[in-house]
Order: sequence, then C-alpha cells, then structure tokens
Amino acid sequence: MEMDQCSEEFEISDSDIPDYEEKLYRRLQQGHFIVRNTNGSFRCPFCPGKKKQDYAYNELLQHATGIGASNRNGNVKAKHRALAKYLKEDMVDHAASSQAVALQSKSSKRNSNEQYVFPWMGIIVNVQTEYKNGQYVGESGNRLKEQLSRFHPLKVYSLWNFRGHTGNAIVDFSKDWNGFRDAMAFENHFEAEHYGEKNWLENKDRGSEIYGWMARADDYNNPGPIGDHLRKNGDLKTVDDIANEESRKTNSLVANLASEIEVKNKLLLESECKNTETTLSLDKMMEERDSLVHIYNEEIKKMQQLARDHSRKIIVENEKLRSELDSKRQELEVGRKQLDELVAKNDTDKRKLDADKKKVFSIAAAVPKALLMWSQLRAMSHRACHFSYDAITFWGARMFAGREGIPTETSVTEMKILRIRNELKNSSLELATMSKKKADEEVLRLLEVHQKEKETAVNKILHLERQLDQKQKLELEIQQMQGQLKIMKHMEGEDDAAMKKKIDDMTEQLREKVEEMEGLEDLNQTLIVKERQSNDELQDARKELINGLKDIGTVRATIGIKRMGELDMKQFLPICKQKFGKDEAESSSALYCSHWQDELRKPSWHPFKVITTEGICKEIIQEDDEKLQVLKEDLGEEIFNVVTTALLEMNEYNPSGRYPIPELWNFKENKKAKLQEGIQYILKQWKTHKRKR
Repeated sequence: MEMDQCSEEFEISDSDIPDYEEKLYRRLQQGHFIVRNTNGSFRCPFCPGKKKQDYAYNELLQHATGIGASNRNGNVKAKHRALAKYLKEDMVDHAASSQAVALQSKSSKRNSNEQYVFPWMGIIVNVQTEYKNGQYVGESGNRLKEQLSRFHPLKVYSLWNFRGHTGNAIVDFSKDWNGFRDAMAFENHFEAEHYGEKNWLENKDRGSEIYGWMARADDYNNPGPIGDHLRKNGDLKTVDDIANEESRKTNSLVANLASEIEVKNKLLLESECKNTETTLSLDKMMEERDSLVHIYNEEIKKMQQLARDHSRKIIVENEKLRSELDSKRQELEVGRKQLDELVAKNDTDKRKLDADKKKVFSIAAAVPKALLMWSQLRAMSHRACHFSYDAITFWGARMFAGREGIPTETSVTEMKILRIRNELKNSSLELATMSKKKADEEVLRLLEVHQKEKETAVNKILHLERQLDQKQKLELEIQQMQGQLKIMKHMEGEDDAAMKKKIDDMTEQLREKVEEMEGLEDLNQTLIVKERQSNDELQDARKELINGLKDIGTVRATIGIKRMGELDMKQFLPICKQKFGKDEAESSSALYCSHWQDELRKPSWHPFKVITTEGICKEIIQEDDEKLQVLKEDLGEEIFNVVTTALLEMNEYNPSGRYPIPELWNFKENKKAKLQEGIQYILKQWKTHKRKR
C-alpha cells in the first residue's frame, strides 16, 4: 500500500518544477511511494489509473523520462522527473537483476553467480547414429529444430568430426531475455523427463532418448567437440553481468536521448529569445517609422502651404501689374485720341493758313504802299531783331490779315510747340508699350518658373509616396529621412544656421539607421539559413520515416501511411451489397472505385469554387457539380462524402500531378501526424516486439 499517495493535479509554473521535483525525490528516498513490486517488477506511483503496473526497470525509466520531457502540465512533469532521477541514482542496483529474477525464480537450485554460455545455447547428446559408407550419420540440425520448435530455437548445429556424426548437437537461442527463458524451459523440460545433464552423467544405461541441458562453464571448458564449438561461438557470462551490460546500454541510450532533447530545447529557447528580441526591435523601429512619417507629413504640409502662399503672392502681383497696365493703356488711348484731334486741327489750320497767304500776296501786289512799308519793316527787322523771313511774312500777313478777319491766335511757333508735344506723347506711348511688353514677358516667365516649381514639388511628393509604398521597415525610414534632407536643403535661406544643424542631425540619424538595418539584415539572414537547414533536416527525416513505414500494414495501427487522394474499394462495398447483392458487390465496388479514381486524376475536372472569408481566399467543393450530383443520386450521401474528401486531399497535396501521394497519418485522430508522433510510435512498436521475442 502506498504511503501518502500524492494524487492532486494542480498546475505549477515551469520555474517551480525543479523545487517540486527535488521535494518529490526526497519523499521517494524516504519510502513514501512504492516503486518496486513484491515479484521484483516496477510500477509508476504517479499513474495509479493505468492498468499496467508491472514495468521492467528500463520500461519504467523510459516512461518517466518521456513524460518528464513532454508538454504535460508542470505537476505531472515534476513527478516523473523525480521518479526518473530516483530510478537512475537509487534503483540502479536493482535494475541489472530485475529482468533475470522472474526467469531464475523457476529454478531455485541455480546459483545467481553461475556462468552461462552467451549467446544462450543448449546441448543435445545421445542423438542416434548409424554407420554407413565408412562413417557415422545421424539426424540433421533442421530435423532436430523441428522437434524442439516449442522452445523457439534459432538454429541447431549437428557436431561432426573425422569419423562422422558425433551424436551431439548445439541449440542456439536468441540473445535477449526471451531466449534465456526459452533455454531455461528447454533445460527444465529435459530435467522433468529425467533426461537432463545430471541424469546423463549418472545413468549408465542411457537408452535411445536424447538428453539436453543449458550450456554452462563446465561445458565451455570441455576439451571435446562440444567445448570447441562453445568456445568458438560464445563467451562465459553470469546473468548479472548480462543484465548490468544491458542496463548500461539502456542508461547510455536514455542519457543520450535526454541530452539531445535538452540541447534541442536550449536551441529552441535561444531561437525564441532571438525572435522576441527581433520582434521588439521591429516594433520599436515601426514606432520610430510612424513618428518620422508624421514629421515628414508635417514638413510636406508646410512645404505645400509655402508653395500655395508663393503662388497666391505671384497671382496678386500679376493682378496688380495687369491693373496698372490697363490704366496705362487707357491713358495712352486718351492721349492718342487727343493727338489725333490735334493733328486734324493742325491740318485744318494749315489749309486756312495757305488760303490766308494767297490773300496776303494778292493784297501786297495791289497796294504798293503796303509793300514799301513791308520792305521797310523787313529792313528794320534785319537790323534790330533779325526776324526771319517767315516771321516777318507771318507778322505782315497777320497785320494785313487782321484787317481782313484772319485769326490772330494761330502761328508757326504754336504749331511747333504742338508738334513737340505730340512727339513727346508718342515717345511716352512707345515707352509705355515697351514697359507693358516687358511686364507681360516677366509675368510669363514668373508663371513658367512657378509651374516648374509646382511640377517639381508634385513629382517629388509622388516619388516619395511611391517609395513609402514599396520600401519596408528600415529602408522606408532611410528614404523618408533622405527626402526630408532634400526638402530642408531646398528650404535654406530663412535661418541657415538652424537649418544646417537640423540637416546634420538628420544625416547622423540616417547613418545610424543604415548601420542598424544592415546588422538586422545580417541577423535575419543567419536566422533564415538556420531555419532552412532545420526545416530541410526535418523534411528529410519525415521522408525517411514515410519510406520506412510504406511496407508496414496500417491495419489497427495508430500511426501509418495514408495515400492522400486515393479511394478504397472497401468503402464502396457496403453500398454495393445493398444495391446489387452479395454476389455482385465486390465486382461492382471495384468498378465504381476504379471509375471514380480515374475521374479524380483528370486535370480537366475541377469542381471547386473560391470563397473569401475574413479576407482569406479558400477553395471549397462545388456541390452542384453535375458529376457529383450523379454520384450522390447513384450511391448516396456516404460515398459522396468519400469522393469529395479524396478530392479535397488531392487538391491540397498534389493539385498539379493529380495522383495519390503517401503521407504520415494519425489514424486514431484522423489527421496528419507529426514527425515526433511517428518516431514515438516506431520506438513503442520496437519495444513491444523486443518484449515478445
């Protein structure tokens, strides 16, 4: 009866497992839990609900080590780790003899230190022989093996010498404990029939029956053919020696496996730590990226606002110049009209003056006194005032014309003044026209410069936006910082010192980000290479496991090989029995299975439709497909599900080739098996097969 059975199943953290394991280990040492049964076998005190409670030492050690390294909760792992430690350190003395105790219990007369020939061998003597053709002949080894088949011998060797058959034979048994049990049963059988080694040595009248016993040290040292064969093919060992040797091998294997598991767990933990560090670094960098994007957007907004203000200022200046130009144009138009009026008036006055001149000359010819006076006046003008001929003429004309009613306001001087004024106005008009032309050219030039600056700014903005879409993570940050530097360089002039310092700071940050990105890229590349190597190793191991399990049947097997996309005739058999009867069921099911397997392999038949669920596209069976509807009406819902399942498997595992491929499968849970499950299943089958032998 167990003392203080600890059956509570509470959850503990991974950090508390070592303390709880040490506590349970001390309680195991103090005898609070029963580990060894009265018959010499072992039991697991922490699995009271399991039917099997008669483990061998190696089986219990493997059970405890496996659960201790599994993904169970912390309580279960700590218990089984403590049990494994107790078995390795405190029960190792009992392990060597635990497997031999049950076998030796039937023969209490045997000494535990007695030496046997290993591999286990039996000796047969008194085999009947007869003399033929100059030598002795007897029963062959195969004949004797058939007679001893209930003891499962591996082979029987008949011993010969120069005279022929010696009447002796050697029986080989398997090297494991099953072979020892068979050898002991072989010896006990002959002893029970009084044909054992003791009877052989004591009886003088031995008759025609064969005698047999298990080979030991005295047989090994026999100088005859029996001893020669034993010395040539075996060694002397005690049961304890063999048990200890096997225990050492098992412990070494368990230790190696535990070491490999520990190394794998350590590598996994390191990978997780590196992944966590990389994730945190990327999160931090993304936050910095968001901050830089915000700053960049603010700078772009400022730049766009400056461009808009500059454009608005140019437009206002253009409007002002245009209004001034219009006012100048109006003034010039008014001056032109006045000039035209003056020219017209000048022409009229000139015509009147010519008419007056004609009248003056006609009057002068008619009045000599007037001419005399005119000549006197002319002489006086030469002497005194040097008036010109025209002036005297006009003065005289005015004098005479005054008499005749000619206007006194018009004169040559006034006409020259008017002409000068008109020339000045014409010159002013030309200057105004030239100023207007220059102003128009300047406006056009400013508009072109503004348009180019605007296009350049828009192109830069579009270019930066494309870079924001294409680049990722740190590369995007670098491009954004470069864009900001360019913007700052274009904006220099307002506060050159502050802007230069800001540009230098941004350049330094950009250099640091580039170096950080290169380091992260190297680390990421290294992790990718390691991940690919690990994945390649796992894939190769999975392929080897699949190839190894191909020839093993999957009937009643938990882990095996399933051909994905392949139909089984047995699935059609029940439906065909109902539809066609037992006589035609097998042939009909074979025909249906072959027909639909051919349909599955046709690339032209693709009864799928694509649906989008939460942004993820997925292919599902199109149930209204014509062939599937015919199948459903012909063979029913069950076969319909079988064929659609095979269709989905074919589409998932080999959509291009459309032929079945092998896959490691968990038939118990009806899902794809992990590599770890396959290896554990193979080890379990190997141990079961080993125990049976």
